[in-house]
Amino acid sequence: MIALFTRFILMLALLGTAPVAHGSEALKQQYLQELQEINARNPARSSQYEDLANIRDDKILDSTNRVVGEVNDILLSQQGNIEYMNIDFNRLKLGTDSLFMAYGRAGMRPVSNGYKMTLSDDDIRTQLPTILAQTASAAGDDQDIYSASKIPGAPVFAQNGAQLGVVKKVLFEGQGRYAELLYIDYNHKRTRGRDMAIRFNDARFDASGNALRINVPVALAEAMEDFALRRD
Repeated sequence: MIALFTRFILMLALLGTAPVAHGSEALKQQYLQELQEINARNPARSSQYEDLANIRDDKILDSTNRVVGEVNDILLSQQGNIEYMNIDFNRLKLGTDSLFMAYGRAGMRPVSNGYKMTLSDDDIRTQLPTILAQTASAAGDDQDIYSASKIPGAPVFAQNGAQLGVVKKVLFEGQGRYAELLYIDYNHKRTRGRDMAIRFNDARFDASGNALRINVPVALAEAMEDFALRRD
């Protein structure tokens, strides 16, 4: 009787895990299809995307189209949205180092030669105390925002601990409105030197240590391995 009961419990356990395994495989195939669609366009060379390296040093224009500074860095949310821009207002001689401007509060938007604010240079001078407070807030360690300039070179791991490679580029939507892709130098197991892009918001960023670390779901890591092997 005990043996029969034990077998019954085991069967229930097996039945209970089967849909999970099936779901994991389905998720892997979904990621694989996404990888194929993204990388078919050779994103690193596509005009559909803008490299972070090209955005840094972009001009910052005030509301009158006057160039007032340059982009030093961008702080991104987990979803890739621009939360702050670190700007060197070198044209205004404010007597301070580069400042963080809240992207939405400054009414910033991409234009053909950089980013434009809804603030004039006089507005910036008037609001300098508020901007300085924003700078202190943006530089805080407890913010769920990440410096875009620290992402290239960051190691990429599967959530099970396997290292998959390093980030080569952060690719923004074509007009520079948000970060869309991470372009990765994939090096794992038998596969070396395979570049591929993944969705920015498919990754998770861990800044709790001394350096930034990027983690991806196991199903995505498995899809990345399959995708890399198919390209051999």
